[in-house]
Amino acid sequence: MNSDDAVLALSALAYGARMDIFRLLIRAGKDGLPAGRIAEGCGLSASTLSFHLNQLKAAGLVTNRRAGRSLIYSANAELVDALIAYLGDTLRPAASLAGNADDTSEDVINVLFVGAGNSGRSIMAESVLNHLGRGRFRAFSAGVRHTGKVSGMALDILRRAGFPADAARSKPLEVFTAPDAAAVLNIVITVSEDAGGLNTAALPGQPVQGHWPTADPLGVVGTEVEIAAVYDSVLASLVDRVGTLTALPLRSLDAVSLQRRLAAIGRHAGDHVSSAARGVA
Repeated sequence: MNSDDAVLALSALAYGARMDIFRLLIRAGKDGLPAGRIAEGCGLSASTLSFHLNQLKAAGLVTNRRAGRSLIYSANAELVDALIAYLGDTLRPAASLAGNADDTSEDVINVLFVGAGNSGRSIMAESVLNHLGRGRFRAFSAGVRHTGKVSGMALDILRRAGFPADAARSKPLEVFTAPDAAAVLNIVITVSEDAGGLNTAALPGQPVQGHWPTADPLGVVGTEVEIAAVYDSVLASLVDRVGTLTALPLRSLDAVSLQRRLAAIGRHAGDHVSSAARGVA
């Protein structure tokens, strides 16, 4: 197994529903389970289950076979063994973004997500990373033209998916450029085209910059159900990307390598969001 394979597998599992599906299939063993049993066991609708199974299959974590009229899904035990062996070798302390070869402690990595108004996408990304980062990351968000308001739909979608949302607030970028800035930043990630050309020179810490272009659900016109579907799609994209970020071996990446990885993540998991937005606009 190489680094790209490991990152793909870990990012696919960085979502509660997918982890539940995968654990259920691990317990089922070689016999596997039909889709109906998986949906029942995980409390998922058929369409939601299909989306998550496709993500797990794309990462090589799940296989399927036909038995009569049913598709039987099984966990790829060989890939799991390879992933465990790879992690046991690569997660040893090394020179890093967050430390050095003599420091075995893992410092918190500060990440700022920048959007246009800091009301939807960047708020969601902040919540997802703070949840999935499990104390290794501290996420913030801001807007280049912050609105001072957070999308109620974004908060509802976050809560429904199990992500924290109560502390969300819209903030101007100046909060992070002032002399008493909220945090010294390690990474800055822009999520809107408006913020894509952000000059990070004024930000403390000389952060590494990445751009993750994400469709703006605030600009979508449609029914409440259709708009909620776009928000769901945006959240799924951000979860995939954040999961990939948290799985990176940051302790062994220099700034140039990390910037390349962030750019690669930005090209991943965005297509289905754009097409979903176009479908109801």
